[in-house]
Amino acid sequence: MTCIYSPFWVFGIIINYTESLPLGLYRKIAEVPVRGSYVLFKLTNPEYRPYAQGQLIKRVAGIRGDHIRINCDEIWINGEAVKDSKQCLIDRNGSPLPTLVLDHVLADDELLCLGENVRSFDSRYFGIVKKDQIITALSPVFTFKK
Repeated sequence: MTCIYSPFWVFGIIINYTESLPLGLYRKIAEVPVRGSYVLFKLTNPEYRPYAQGQLIKRVAGIRGDHIRINCDEIWINGEAVKDSKQCLIDRNGSPLPTLVLDHVLADDELLCLGENVRSFDSRYFGIVKKDQIITALSPVFTFKK
């Protein structure tokens, strides 16, 4: 599960080559992130550097006012369980992953960001993403599944 992700930009296009989201090309857009949109952001807590370095692309799953509950078994957003959101205990290399327990209502400057792969390193491990961590919103240009 260790992600070494350093986005590759060419003319405002970023290449996603991780399994967290569909592989492909995404373009930078000047929009405020909303539920369902993709965002590129930086993890600022050095504690997570062994798992993800540089920047991550994830989908916004929770926004201002959403009640978020996270534990080892599942994520709930406003009382609804998120499918396949159980935390993994170890990464693909056998190293232990951080665990998170959270019960929180998102503030104006907070987002919950999840990958689309059950093994994605996302908010189920590192928690809330502050809007000042967001680099840009993204829109898929061309994607494909493995």
